[in-house]
Amino acid sequence: MIVDSLHMILAESGLFKSIVQATDGVDACRKLDNQKFDLIVVDINMPKLDGLGVIKHIRDNQEVDPEILLISGGFNHENVQIASDFDIKYVLAKPFNAKKFVGKLTEILKEMKKGKTRAA
Repeated sequence: MIVDSLHMILAESGLFKSIVQATDGVDACRKLDNQKFDLIVVDINMPKLDGLGVIKHIRDNQEVDPEILLISGGFNHENVQIASDFDIKYVLAKPFNAKKFVGKLTEILKEMKKGKTRAA
């Protein structure tokens, strides 16, 4: 239900040309192995493989690290430390509304655009 809600918000935002959703962490890793993504939204609490496992998979298997927005209803010291160890710059604590979610994604996209401009 959460995945469908976030997908709907993303589709309505008009920020992205393509949106791919995964039903669980294993499904996410499979899709990550077959496609390249610039931005990934990961929840810490995911079935089959948690979000931190998905992030580890990304960092271990991607040639170029995509930006990651980590969301969770339960950030604790350990999760924050792990996110820091994986160089996660963007986090969003639950509960959040559509406006806050789209605002955070807009912020990330602006930062990504600035980074590409500086590198060029």
